[in-house]
Amino acid sequence: MILKLAALASALLVAEAEEAQTRSPPVGFGDFRLGDDFTAVIRTAKPSTLNSYSLAICERDMAITGCLLGPSSREAPAYVRDAIPYTYTFSFNKLGKLTDIAITFRREGKITGNQCLNILSTTVDWASSDFGELRRRGLPSKETEDSDRLIKLTTREGRSFWKTKTDKDGNFLSEFLFSNADSWLKRVANGKEELYSPTAYTSILASYIVVNSKPYCDVSLTIADADTIERRDMNPYDE
Repeated sequence: MILKLAALASALLVAEAEEAQTRSPPVGFGDFRLGDDFTAVIRTAKPSTLNSYSLAICERDMAITGCLLGPSSREAPAYVRDAIPYTYTFSFNKLGKLTDIAITFRREGKITGNQCLNILSTTVDWASSDFGELRRRGLPSKETEDSDRLIKLTTREGRSFWKTKTDKDGNFLSEFLFSNADSWLKRVANGKEELYSPTAYTSILASYIVVNSKPYCDVSLTIADADTIERRDMNPYDE
């Protein structure tokens, strides 16, 4: 009987791991869904969490270039997870459809590099739990190739992530992690070969930069629609 229970428990663990690896692409975050209309997003979001200036720019330029709706400068958190305050940034295409949601922790001053890494580690853990395991593309061969440039670290829950070696000023950058790292395809764009995702995906990137002795920590988790979906124009005249 004990052996049967142990075998059943083992099978359940394997099934859970397989489910995490093959989980369906994300369709949104919280009350927001990829493909939502601009009006639906601003109706759902808390007004105190939105930047009024970028809201006005969105209303002015949506049909011309699409827009980026940023967070309030008052640092009002839009979402709190594991005691970490995050803000939202929404990207819309020219049809007024939501294509990307960035969930970001940002701190200027009074934060160390290790504290910034702890924020990244915690974010990797809960995002992997919610959206499927976040991994690098190109492993395991890439891990060996980048050993002189990158340091491999482990989250509290045992997941791997990578960052550049800290320079003399304390700066570092994490490597991108993706929720469907093994399912990207290749295409040629502007004469160059690139990878793209045919389905929605999750990615995460972090940076720690020190400017004039003032540190800046930025940890950003992005829920993105398929790369085949039209995005906002990167207009050189963006304000």
